[in-house]
Amino acid sequence: MYRNELILAGCSKTDPIVEIGPSHSPIAAKRDGWATIVVDHASREELRSKYGQFPGVDIDRIEEVDRVWRGGPLDALFEPPLLGSVQRIISSHSIEHLPDPIRFFVAASRLTHPVSGTVCLAVPDKRQCFDVFRSLTSTGDWLDAWREKRDRHVGAAVFDHVAYEAHVDDAVCWTQPTVDRPRLQHSVGQAFDLYSSYEGSVRRDYVDVHGWVFTPASFQLLILELRLLGLIDWEVEFCQTTEPHEFVVLLRRAKSQRPDAAAQNAHREWLLARIAVELAWAVGTGPATGSTSSLELSEQRPGSDLLLQLQQLGEQVAALRQELAQMRSTQQDMQRFLDLLHRIRARWPRWLGGTRPSR
Repeated sequence: MYRNELILAGCSKTDPIVEIGPSHSPIAAKRDGWATIVVDHASREELRSKYGQFPGVDIDRIEEVDRVWRGGPLDALFEPPLLGSVQRIISSHSIEHLPDPIRFFVAASRLTHPVSGTVCLAVPDKRQCFDVFRSLTSTGDWLDAWREKRDRHVGAAVFDHVAYEAHVDDAVCWTQPTVDRPRLQHSVGQAFDLYSSYEGSVRRDYVDVHGWVFTPASFQLLILELRLLGLIDWEVEFCQTTEPHEFVVLLRRAKSQRPDAAAQNAHREWLLARIAVELAWAVGTGPATGSTSSLELSEQRPGSDLLLQLQQLGEQVAALRQELAQMRSTQQDMQRFLDLLHRIRARWPRWLGGTRPSR
């Protein structure tokens, strides 16, 4: 399915939709009849002036900006009746730019309809874009940003963005997995110079970088762990690769209760194993990701039998752990039954398989 159609799947043109940061490439364009509320970091006039300097950009596609978001909670830009009634928040390649993603998801819960509201994001996949050499974002990274109520990226994000930016033949993304062809674009000294000045005089100003780095499974792990912690109420409905360098993820309100610790860890371990497989695939030795929903297996790349077997074994172990976790509530009853059975058998005649009672 074409990626914009996937992002808008299930929505009608009369549904209130909030599109964040469409700039010159809107997904749900008003001119196409969508009832879209556009949120961007600048007005239409400012965006036209900014992107008019870039060759090949059609600034006529930039639509009127309904809400200018320069910081603070997203939901603060809205009032009833829109607040709490938006059917879907959509955005393409913006979550990696937000200084505090947890605050965004909390605001999204307030802004969207409490039952039918959804969030759909197109997210860059670090394996085939200029983030290829960067480390994945952890839940702890997002927790630090949330606790500090960040509205600016920290110096480490600015340094890493510059120090490890890599291109393949001058392209910022590519179609085939590789780690031997990307070439660093800046020296470590250049990255440190920007870091030093940023930590000093210009920290007060927003510097636009990729603050966070993902693969499909690593993003799902972030959402899962934040939900298990009770910090957000979203869960992944589906996560699907649409382009070699991006994936689309749809989030819905979590309907199920949080499972016990054993089941939680089984799910986390499965995703951690998926991350390892994804990173192996980035160097051409593991299975491709394809489409994932819940814990379904994705399509596998040929020539990776060992990794496939390990992945399947890991999933079987995870499934068994979940079953054992569910059985633990009746374990004591089972043990009492076995003890009773043993005492009965001890009184049976030997020819019935028992032991002769002692005299």
